[in-house]
This record gives sequence, structure tokens and C-alpha cells, in this order.
Amino acid sequence: MEGRDLGSMNRDVQKLINNFETPAGNSTAAAGDLEQQQELIMDMVFVLAIALLLVYLVMAVQFNDLGHPLIVMSVIPMTIVGVILGLFLSQIELSVMSGMGIVMLIGIVLNNAILLIDRTNQLRMEGFSVKEALLEAGKNRIRPIFMTTLTTAGGMLPLALASGTSGNYQARLAVVIIFGLMFATFITLLLIPAVYRLFSASILRFGWMQKKQKKVKVIPETVN
Repeated sequence: MEGRDLGSMNRDVQKLINNFETPAGNSTAAAGDLEQQQELIMDMVFVLAIALLLVYLVMAVQFNDLGHPLIVMSVIPMTIVGVILGLFLSQIELSVMSGMGIVMLIGIVLNNAILLIDRTNQLRMEGFSVKEALLEAGKNRIRPIFMTTLTTAGGMLPLALASGTSGNYQARLAVVIIFGLMFATFITLLLIPAVYRLFSASILRFGWMQKKQKKVKVIPETVN
């Protein structure tokens, strides 16, 4: 139907299928473009899972730590919140192009968090405390983070404002990247330092407990 997206049509078709009384021995299911869209969405979920796994492995090797990649990836759920907010404000349905935008967005968003965490680790190696390192890293990295965000969002803006059939189709990807990136950038500057500090505090507490256990001496019982 003209003027409607495939997602809304899919919901209407599913309602008709659910309300339709199928004769015995027969079955009804969506086919054509609707079936293809459902298969593409499932493939996109699989691709997203593989992308997250590969990103984690790469960061674990680069940081030489299993915990720091989790700190960086903690911004991903907040990025999804920004994507949902952007789709709601722009009245755009979640589609395959939106899913592609989310996959692309993961790498861009994590890049900002990596800059912040990497600088924090450098400062801690120089003798800074956790709090001082986070404050200094924020001052040093806020300019490149905002530059990356604004240049990416500015490059996607013409695509998001494009009109016509092809423009509306490609605008889904641009809207996801713009809103998700803008929202995640501000969250990164607040969430990542908080998670990093909690993570560091938990490690110190765990190390202190281990040292305390080692200091406990077992006194053997004397036999009279």
C-alpha cells in the first residue's frame, strides 16, 4: 500500500492471519517481502551478536585486560535508548536499514569510550589516582570526542533530510546514527567514568580481602 512502511503492513497482516480461521489441514503464513524482512531481521540480530563478540575480543587484546572492554561496552545499552528515542521522535519504523545503522553505530560509539579509557589508563600508569585520572582524561579527550560526534552527525544530516522514496529508505540509517551517537556521546562522558571508578573500587576491595586472608595464620592444636 502506498504511503505505508513494510513494518506497519506486517503488523496488519499478522493480525489478519491470527484472526483468520484456517481450515483443517491448512496453514497460513506471511510470504514475499514480509517473509524476507523477518529473515533479514533475524540475520541482523546474529550479525549484531557476532560484532559484539569480535569487538570485545579486539579490545581485550589491546587493553590486555578482560574487564576494561566491559566498561567500554557498557555504553551500548544507552546507545540503544538513544536509537529508540530517535525513531520515536522521527516516527520511523524499525527496519533492516535501522538495524544496519545500529551495527555501524556500535563501532563509532565505542571509539569515544576507548579514547577516554585509554587516556585514563595512561594517566594511572603515570601515578595519578583514579579520580584524578578520570578528570584529566575527560579534559584531554572531550574535544576529539565532540569533534568525532559532530562531524559524523553532520555528514549524516543530508541523508536524514533527503526526500523521495530512496531518501526515506536511507533516512532510517541516518536517523539511527545521528540520534544514537549524540545521545551516547553525552552518556559516555558521564557513564564511563562512573563505571570505571566502581570497577576499580571493586578490584581494590577484592585485592584487600585476599591480602587479609593471607595474613590469617592457622595455629595448629597442641597435643598434651
